[in-house]
Amino acid sequence: SISSLTQAVVMGLQDVCYIGIRMTIDDGYLKVIIPQDIEDRKLRDAQVLLETLYIAIRDLQSGYSKYISMEVIENVY
Repeated sequence: SISSLTQAVVMGLQDVCYIGIRMTIDDGYLKVIIPQDIEDRKLRDAQVLLETLYIAIRDLQSGYSKYISMEVIENVY
């Protein structure tokens, strides 16, 4: 479920919002980097998608806490 959610958000960022993200996937971890110099509208769209992803994973975690852990790391540049 989480893989599908994250893939959908990545596709949304790239193919719907037209944001040239950078991402790395390593051993179950996904890191998405959004460029600092994007338009305000695109930044808001990205924020909506990422907040939706957070809520969806948090909801899954509450039902499957034995199998799902989540760590949120915020970097402000």
